[in-house]
Amino acid sequence: MNLTQIFVDHAAVDRVASRARVAQGALALTLLNGLLDFCARAWSLVQMEPGQAGGGETQATFQFADLIVHISTVGAFVLIVATPIVFLQWVHGLVASTRALDDRHFRWTPSDAVWAFIIPFVSLVRPYHVMRDAYAALEPDALPPPAPQVTAGNGYRGVTVVEAPLPRIPTAFIGLWWGAFLLSRLTRASGSPPAGASVERIVAAYQWKMFSDVVSMIAAALAIVLVRSVTARLLERRRRIASAQSPSPAG
Repeated sequence: MNLTQIFVDHAAVDRVASRARVAQGALALTLLNGLLDFCARAWSLVQMEPGQAGGGETQATFQFADLIVHISTVGAFVLIVATPIVFLQWVHGLVASTRALDDRHFRWTPSDAVWAFIIPFVSLVRPYHVMRDAYAALEPDALPPPAPQVTAGNGYRGVTVVEAPLPRIPTAFIGLWWGAFLLSRLTRASGSPPAGASVERIVAAYQWKMFSDVVSMIAAALAIVLVRSVTARLLERRRRIASAQSPSPAG
C-alpha cells in the first residue's frame, strides 16, 4: 500500500464515529425495551398462575403489567424502524471510509453494503461477508504503529509510556452476531393473542415472545460490541496512516 496516495478524510471518519454512537444508542434502547417487555410478560404470567387470579389487587397488578407490555410493544415498533436506519447509515459511512483507507482495494461499495441488508435471500449471508471483509481490511497491524506517547510519571525521572490499545474481536464473533440477528428475525412475533383467547393460548404467546425478547437482547448486545470494535479499528487505522504521512521531526 502506498500511503502517500491515500487521502485521509478526517471529517468522514469522524462522521462514522458519530454515527456509531447513535447506532449503539439505538441498539441499547432496543436491548432495554426487550428487557422491559420480558419482565412485564413474566410479571403477567405470575398473575395468571392458579390461586393468583380473582382478587382486585391481583387484577390491578395484571392490568398494570399489561399496560407495560403495550408500551414496550409500541417502543419495539418504533425501534424496529429507527434502529436499522441509523445502523445502515453507520454501515454506509464505514464502508466508504474503509475503501478510502484501504487504498480502494475493498471490494464492497457503500451501496452494495446497504443493499446487502435489504435484498431478500442476499440479506441472509452477504451482510456477514461485508462486515467480515471490513474488519479484515481495517487490520491495524498492516501499518506501522506511531511512536508511543511518553508522559511524565510519578517520582524522580519517572516516565509513563502510553500506547493506543489495538481493537480486536475474534472473527468468529462476527458470525455469532449475524447468527443471533437472523434468529431474532425468525423468532420475532407480536406476542399478542387474539381477543377472547384461552389462558393457555395467552401463556403460550407470552412465553414465545419472552424467548424472542431474549434472542433480540443477545443480538443487540453483540451488535453494540461489533459497532464499537469495528469503529475503533477504523479510527486506529486512520491514526496510523496519518502518523505515517506526517513528516518526521527534525533531529
